[in-house]
Amino acid sequence: GARAMRRVSLAFAEIPAGPDDDLRSWLVRYHEAYAVEAAMIRVWVDASSTDPELREDSAAAYDWGRRYLAGILAPRGFGDDEVEALVVVALLSPFGSGYRTATTVDAAALVIERGLLGR
Repeated sequence: GARAMRRVSLAFAEIPAGPDDDLRSWLVRYHEAYAVEAAMIRVWVDASSTDPELREDSAAAYDWGRRYLAGILAPRGFGDDEVEALVVVALLSPFGSGYRTATTVDAAALVIERGLLGR
């Protein structure tokens, strides 16, 4: 479980922060990393509902992602970085759970780029 979370976290940490960075290519890479580990992450999440120690570890991983994204969103100068970082985490969390078409990747990139990054 921890290895799976680490692999996905490393892929997540590569999210492009600059306005000229290719978000679509990153989404494909993130999806590929997540898809490989999706079954283990589902087991981890299910187990965390009954195991307080795992629940704490899961919460820490999600909070790290939220804080990391809030830092990326902060330079925009609009919106609520903390809340919108949660929106991105929620959008990306199920992203690796199944095959994503190019249309789905484009739609997710559009939501993040326009709706959250203001590009």
